[in-house]
Amino acid sequence: MICVFPIINSALDEGLITVETIADMLEESESKVANKLCGNDKFDINEAMTININLFPDVPFKELFSKKG
Repeated sequence: MICVFPIINSALDEGLITVETIADMLEESESKVANKLCGNDKFDINEAMTININLFPDVPFKELFSKKG
């Protein structure tokens, strides 16, 4: 799976987080979260903030969800 968000993609590749971790935190299915990470669907603001606060607290929100590398 290729995540469209470079910082999240790096964390996934390095094994620091998993799609399952994000799915459990958001109480969604792994396939639904994977679709959002791939850019096929969108995170709502609450989901994005939850990911930012809980998994990437030191990364500015705008940077975390930027699609630029």
